[in-house]
Amino acid sequence: MVMELNGLTVGLILSTIMPILYYLYHVSRSKSKSLPPAYKGWFPWLGCAFEFGKNPLDFIAQKKELGRIFTLYVAGERLTFITDAEDFQYFFQSPFVDFQKAVQDPVLNVASVSKTSFFKYHTKIHDMVKGRLASSRLIYFSDKLCDEFRDQLTQLGKQGKGDLHHLVRKTMYAAVINNLFGKNVLPVNSEKEFEKLEEMFVMFDEQFEYGARIPSVFLKDWSSAKKYLIDLFSKVVPKTINKKSDDDETLLHSLLNLVQDQYKPNYSLLLLWASLANAIPPQAM
Repeated sequence: MVMELNGLTVGLILSTIMPILYYLYHVSRSKSKSLPPAYKGWFPWLGCAFEFGKNPLDFIAQKKELGRIFTLYVAGERLTFITDAEDFQYFFQSPFVDFQKAVQDPVLNVASVSKTSFFKYHTKIHDMVKGRLASSRLIYFSDKLCDEFRDQLTQLGKQGKGDLHHLVRKTMYAAVINNLFGKNVLPVNSEKEFEKLEEMFVMFDEQFEYGARIPSVFLKDWSSAKKYLIDLFSKVVPKTINKKSDDDETLLHSLLNLVQDQYKPNYSLLLLWASLANAIPPQAM
C-alpha cells in the first residue's frame, strides 16, 4: 500500500512538473531565436574573456563573421555590438528604450560618474549645454572662434612641412578648447604639454565606444588616457572656479557652477570629449 502511494505521489509530481519544464524549454528556445547570434567561449561565466583580452579590437573585428549584430559573453556580461550604421535606428528609435537609462552605464565606464550623480545632473547639464549652444546663440561664439583660428594659424609660420591631419587637428583642438573652456585653461600654449594632451585625448576618443562597454582591465592604454585626463581636470577645476574674469562665462564655467559634487573633473572630461570628438571635418580625417 505504501509503495502504491509513493508511486502515485511520484506520478502526480511528474505530471505537474513535466508541463512546466516543457513550457520553459519552448519559451527559452523561442527567446533564443529572437536574440542576436552569440559567441560564449569555453569557460562558465568567463565566456570568451581570455580570447577577448588578448586583443579586444581584433577579436571584435573577427567576430563580425557572426553577423551585423552579435553578442559576446565576457566575464559575466553580455556585450552586444551593432556594426552597421543602418541598424542603429532600430535601437535609438525603439519605444522600449529609455535614453537616460541606456547611457548611464557607459557614462559610469568612460568618466567614472556615479549613478546618483548622473541622474541628478544629466537633464540639467543637457538643458544647459543645449541652451548655451542653441543655433540662435552661436553668434556669440563665432567671432571668438574665428579669432582663435587666426591666432593658431599665425603661430604656424609661413613655411615648413608636416602632417596635414595633425596640423588640422592641432589647430581645431586648440581653437575649440580656448573658446569653450577659456583662454589657457588647458595647456594649449605649451607645445610639449599640449602634445601630451592631444595624444591622450586621441587615444581616449579612438577607443571611446569600446571603453563605454568593455571592462577597463582589457583596455590598459585607454584607461591610462582616461586617468591622465581626469587628473588634469582635477588640477584645472579649482583654478577655474576661483578665477575671476571680466569675459563672458565660458561653457566650462557654466558646467562647474551647475555641478555641486566631487565629479566636476569627470563631467569636465565628458564636456571635452563632446567638444572635440567631432571638431575635425570628415574630409580632413
